[in-house]
Amino acid sequence: MPTAPTFNFILVTLNLISLTAAAQLNANCEVAGVWMPYFPKCNTNNYVLEFEDNFEGDRVDTSKWYIWEGYTLTDANQDCYRPENSVVEDGVYKAYARKETIVNRAIPWEPDSVIVRDGNINLRTFNYTSAEILSKRTFYYGKYEARIKFPNVKGIWPAFWMFGGGLKGDGWDEIDVYDGYRGTDHFVSSTGHDFDEVHKSNGCSKILENYADFSQWHILILEFEPDKLVWKVDGITARTLYRFLTATGNPVECGEDLGAGTYFQSKAFPVNSMNVIFGTGVGTSKGPSVEPDASSTFPNIVEVDYFRYYKRSDTPTSYIHVFPNPTTNNFAVNIDDDYSEDLKLRIINFFGQKIYESDVLGKSTAIDCSQFAKGIYFVIFSDTLGHIVQTQKIYIE
Repeated sequence: MPTAPTFNFILVTLNLISLTAAAQLNANCEVAGVWMPYFPKCNTNNYVLEFEDNFEGDRVDTSKWYIWEGYTLTDANQDCYRPENSVVEDGVYKAYARKETIVNRAIPWEPDSVIVRDGNINLRTFNYTSAEILSKRTFYYGKYEARIKFPNVKGIWPAFWMFGGGLKGDGWDEIDVYDGYRGTDHFVSSTGHDFDEVHKSNGCSKILENYADFSQWHILILEFEPDKLVWKVDGITARTLYRFLTATGNPVECGEDLGAGTYFQSKAFPVNSMNVIFGTGVGTSKGPSVEPDASSTFPNIVEVDYFRYYKRSDTPTSYIHVFPNPTTNNFAVNIDDDYSEDLKLRIINFFGQKIYESDVLGKSTAIDCSQFAKGIYFVIFSDTLGHIVQTQKIYIE
């Protein structure tokens, strides 16, 4: 997993969850109480392009993508993914949904006669076929961008999404940048995470009705940061989901100096790297989508002009140095010569209690910790406006 800012918190069980906080996360979005001694500073450097596919050539680039085959083994879909339905033409990836009858394995690598997870024989008849590609690499915090358009066809379930945590269902992290089961005039976004580690997802979805015509070209963006998820359509923010809220329901941003205490965390906020997926499917009456009917036209196509992933440039090398670490009676704080801002420091123990506070005087400051109990402490450096600049952990023996 890529290196990312670490949120140090202790999960606590609460019998009463703030109704205001729950309302901020939407009605179907569960929260859990967490104890947090501090909020670390996030990387705010510029985004740098790290991965892209402009779908040039005459086929899917299989060095970048898996071309999916088989069936999802859920009641919500009735289609079989076929590699033939994933096509690159005129600089565009096209995922076709077709109405056609085929006999195919639901799971390509299992024998014909085996009973698979949905309780049916692996070799079966399908009346619809579809297409899906899945990135070979996984992605984590960063900006995801695609120029894309979706078919306006009843019963079709197109999507631009991410999934991680095991393709066999053993774990769950998911972000739906666009989930098309409600039709192309609605903007449906959602997240999922196996917060309770019971091999199923805690979900958090939001539907914006009559938002735009997604059967036309749009640029869809997801910004995935340690403290929030931001969905954008053509550069305009459509939704923000915060990872943490205060007890009164206010969102918490990285680096806010709110003090130690109990906060509320979205149980649906993903925490693992994920594969990117583009594709389409055919719905049923048993899922969030609907059955196709006589008005549904086939074949229909999801079209992707490009996909790009941007990652924040690396955080600059630390300019604040705390040593020795571990220590016993004292330690020093040294500031690099090229850092000129005034700083304050405070030391808190693991339970968030402030033990010490002072200004950082000059380029070197000595701290007497001979009276501190043995244990783990956090040295928090803030600028004159109170914004956390850096946090370092120190062990006192």
